[in-house]
Amino acid sequence: LELNHDQHDKWFLHIDTFDPHEPWDPPKWYADLYDPDWKGGDVPGIAYVNTLKESPSEPRMMSTSRKSELSDDEMNHIRALYAGEVTLVDRWVGKLLQKIGDLGLLENTMVIFTTDHGSYHGEHDYLHKRAHLYEEVAHIPLLMRLPDEMGDIRGRCNALVQPPDLMPTILDFAGAKIPETIQGESLSPIIRREKNQVREVTISSQSFLRGFLSLQASSRLTVLNLLLIIKQ
Repeated sequence: LELNHDQHDKWFLHIDTFDPHEPWDPPKWYADLYDPDWKGGDVPGIAYVNTLKESPSEPRMMSTSRKSELSDDEMNHIRALYAGEVTLVDRWVGKLLQKIGDLGLLENTMVIFTTDHGSYHGEHDYLHKRAHLYEEVAHIPLLMRLPDEMGDIRGRCNALVQPPDLMPTILDFAGAKIPETIQGESLSPIIRREKNQVREVTISSQSFLRGFLSLQASSRLTVLNLLLIIKQ
């Protein structure tokens, strides 16, 4: 960002934080923020029991995906590990936002923070992202920081949106042409308070891979956390 931000009038930066994806294994001091007294060692269900190197043709599997197979202390520690990873991501995204400000780019830079699915932490007796489409995995965060030049537009919107809507939204704000064949809708009318919604329904689905149930929350992206930045 420091080396390239002034090389072009318009630029796009995509950052994949990966975390807080499994395996939930943050640096120890992040986990200690939430469970400093943990002495139980490794907990089942936080890491894959097989790897792509060991079994490249098989889906990666967890040792357990059920809360009922864990003790209360183990479940609390899993939540602490996840919270540690969220805190790690929050810290470094904060550093990036600070750098954007230090470089004087906030006036015409749009920041989007989102994900492709949520995760169970004991709700409905589940762990991870597997199985049924409860709200914990299907209702994902979508945060936007708009350019300062757009004025003081802020607040929370309850409109139904999907990940495919991000592409036309970014193109719209960048002043680029939106292809007629795409499935998404620009969220600009909602953001500018011109409309209350751009769609009446959203769709989430499950898929099966070689007999294994997998989750697809809205549109399955390749990473858990995305940070998208565009300069107009």
